[in-house]
Amino acid sequence: GRALRLKPRDSSVGVEAGLVAARKLGDRKMQGAHLGNLGNIHAQYLGDSRKAIGYYEQTLVIHRELDDRRGEGMALNNLGSAHTDLGETKKAIGYCEQALDIARETADRRNEGSALGNLGVAHKSNGDLQKALEFYQQQIVVVHEVGDRRGEGGTFGNIGTVLAELGEKQEAIRFLEKTLVIMREIGDRRGEAIASNNLGCAYAELDETQKAIVLFEQALESAREVDYRAGEGRALHNLAGGLAETGHRDEAIAHAEQAVEILEQIESPCIANARARLEKIRKQTDQE
Repeated sequence: GRALRLKPRDSSVGVEAGLVAARKLGDRKMQGAHLGNLGNIHAQYLGDSRKAIGYYEQTLVIHRELDDRRGEGMALNNLGSAHTDLGETKKAIGYCEQALDIARETADRRNEGSALGNLGVAHKSNGDLQKALEFYQQQIVVVHEVGDRRGEGGTFGNIGTVLAELGEKQEAIRFLEKTLVIMREIGDRRGEAIASNNLGCAYAELDETQKAIVLFEQALESAREVDYRAGEGRALHNLAGGLAETGHRDEAIAHAEQAVEILEQIESPCIANARARLEKIRKQTDQE
């Protein structure tokens, strides 16, 4: 539920200026909105979830102070999502459960869909695939009902990644392809990067390495276009695997090194996998 269509590095400057102005005017509602947007920029694009949490915590205080239940629910949702990004799933689940309660209490269907999706992501990160799938199946009903195309695309993608982990690879590809179609249709480049990465991984699992490489290259291009750091790091990591598989070892090492650098900077839970892949490719190269 953190859809935001801004060019991050340029936008953060404008939003920070807006925040300064809102503080001068003593406009708490506007301060909350600007703090939330700064959180979104750092979490979604710049990959700094730790910094985003600081902004979301401030916005949560303001929404509670103003007794803005909808804003409180959105802030809790965003906090849950950011904690999941850092692998802090217990905290994440606590925030998302609160967000879900508020959304249902206030009949806020859009925020209910976001909370269900975020709970699915957190449980998947915890390794509870069946529970994740249950939340995603509830979410798809809600996002479809409110006509949220971006939410629908994201949910199809999440269902696809769970099915892939459950070994239902062809069915996973069917869902992941739907996601990519929707993200392209609505012009969501960040969503497109995620979808291309996920679909590429599904094809890699089926040993269709060339298809996977093309998708990872598309993911990298989309992520860089909108300064989406986590997507860029993941695409580089995936691309390194595909290039190593096809014998392009030097190129694979260069991509893997860039992936490690980015994923370290953003405190990604995937960093251990990225380091392991880089080591593996280096060893294979030394043995040749």
